[in-house]
Amino acid sequence: MAGCQKTDHKCLYACPRTEIQNGFGLKNQIQRASVSVMSNIAEGYERTSQKEFLAFLGYAKGSIGEVRSQLYIAFDLGYIDLQQFECARNVCVSISTQLTRFSQYLKNES
Repeated sequence: MAGCQKTDHKCLYACPRTEIQNGFGLKNQIQRASVSVMSNIAEGYERTSQKEFLAFLGYAKGSIGEVRSQLYIAFDLGYIDLQQFECARNVCVSISTQLTRFSQYLKNES
């Protein structure tokens, strides 16, 4: 993943394509949790109250934490290399930070 940028969310999908495919469904778990982040944001946005939206932003933050945890497992098992791990982990940290800041912004606006 040469030249991976912290905003390159595609590495969340592209990194685990080696041995991880046979690793106890880990690839699928990472992909499902990654998709869950965006789905929770979208679902929360469509809810009728800011309180519900904030709750779903929290669920999205939990999902990105799940992805990060699974990346550590994939790296520890040798399914992804250090560069792939760092790229994807950095994306997770960036997304988590953005979700936190957005949630804080919304709370301060109310």
